[in-house]
Order: sequence, then C-alpha cells, then structure tokens
Amino acid sequence: MPLHIDLRPKTLKEFIGNRVLKESLLDALSKNVQVYLFTGKSGCGKTTLGRIVANHLGIHPLCIQVINAADARGIDAIREIIVDSKITPLYGTKKIYILEESHQISTAAQESLLQFLEEPSKNVYIVLTTTNPEKLKDTLKRRCFIGEVKPLAQSEFGKLIQQTKIKVSRKIFEKLFAETEGSPGKALKVLDTIESLNEEDALSLISSSGADNPDIISLCRLLVNQKLDNNTKWEKCRKLLHGLAIQPEAARQVIMSYLNKCILNSNQVHLVPILFNFTENYFDAGMSGLLLSVYASIFTDN
Repeated sequence: MPLHIDLRPKTLKEFIGNRVLKESLLDALSKNVQVYLFTGKSGCGKTTLGRIVANHLGIHPLCIQVINAADARGIDAIREIIVDSKITPLYGTKKIYILEESHQISTAAQESLLQFLEEPSKNVYIVLTTTNPEKLKDTLKRRCFIGEVKPLAQSEFGKLIQQTKIKVSRKIFEKLFAETEGSPGKALKVLDTIESLNEEDALSLISSSGADNPDIISLCRLLVNQKLDNNTKWEKCRKLLHGLAIQPEAARQVIMSYLNKCILNSNQVHLVPILFNFTENYFDAGMSGLLLSVYASIFTDN
C-alpha cells in the first residue's frame, strides 16, 4: 500500500503539525458545525482533515463521498449532490461530502451550492478543500468554518519520516524537506519511489520533482493495468507522454521504482518483463527512449 495511504492519519491526534488549526477544528466539531473549508498548498492534508472530520462524527466509510470538483464543476453536478443529500444514509445516520479543489466549481454552481450550505440537512456535512480560496465567492466562504492547513515545520517533518521506518541520510532528509516544501503528501509519494535507490540516484530523483508528478504516477498505473485493451492503454499513455513535464530519465527511475514495489510487495511477477523495458538509461535517447519503452511494454508479447 502506498505510504501516503498507509500512513494517512485517522484522528486529529495522529495528524502531525497545525496545532492551532486542530484546536479550533475540535471546537467547531463540538459545536456541530456542518460546513468546513480547508485551504492550503497541495499535499498538506486538506482532504485528510475532511476524512478525520467524518471519522470524528462517526460517519460510516460508505457514506463518505470524495468528489473532485474538476470532474463535477457544473451546476448539474451540484444539484445531484443536493438531491443525494436528502436520501437517508445506507449506514448510520449521517453522511458527508468532501469537494476537492472546490475553486474549480463554476460561478453558477457556486450559487447553487451557496443555497445548499445555508440550510443543510441536520445529518449532512460538507467539506470544501482548495488551493485557491480567492476564487471562491465571499458569500460562500462566510458559511464555512475556514482552516488553513500549513506545511510541516522541519521538526514535524522529521516525525513524519520516522513513521515510515525508512532510513534516509541527512542529505536526503534535507533535500526532501526543501523540494516538497514540508508537504507530507508529496514527501510520502517521493519516499515511495526512492526507497530502493542509492543516495546519489535518490537525490537526483528528488531534484527532478518527478516522484510526485501526477502524470508519471498515472503512467505507472496504466502500465500495470490489466483491464484495459492495448490500444486504449496506448492512447492514454501517449496523451500523458505528450504533456509530460519532467525529464525522461527521471520518469524512467520513477517507473522502475514503482514496478519494483509492485513486484516485491505484491508478487506481481508478470510485471518483470515490463521492468526489463526500462533498465537502459535515456541520457542519449531522451523522450524517444521513454516512448519506445512504454510502447514495448504495451504491445510486445511478453
């Protein structure tokens, strides 16, 4: 299981850092506040806090809906949430909606959401998360408990690394802290990919910022996906490669580390032939080398 999921805190006590925010959030929960807005940089724990709110309220996991506003930004999507909120929960008495990147909700949809937030049902809770709170309407923000989730201080970052039980050198620790800017989510994703690397390669990969790049992680997941047909898989991979924002060699190292973990941790031996396609570096071939490796992994009969 990826570190950022395996080590995801379930209570405010387990949540590292942000002491003042946790105290004010606990107070809001004691007053049964129903609408929350968590702001802050990517990977700092906004959605995690939403899940912690759900756990604190005793909401059943199947009654927790996490919705990415980028995929549900229109007024129809918000109306569907409003209609769904009126349906009795399948388990327990409460339900919660966590809307990630809520600043992407359209203006019209924000108006509809505003009406919903003014008088939510007694058993319904809403959590909005965003990296750009200035794009949300002020009238909407005034309906929420607002908490800024700040990055970890270096001492707090140290506690996070200790939880992973992964031994890292001082150089790697300092580089990781600097490059991820104290973001626990980013740091754990990077650690997942550098765990099996030597110090030199690990430092290089951290500097490339490839380990937490969403496109390269999506590419890794596509390569190990056995449910898609080859043509569909290739088309999805081609689009990701077309817009890839990291160096091909850094991408190769991320892919190799991802495949290593799948093989060693889950005994997915069928991935070994795919791993062979990424054993040669791309210092000379560049993007062409990465393109050929991906193509061979999809279409070569292993």
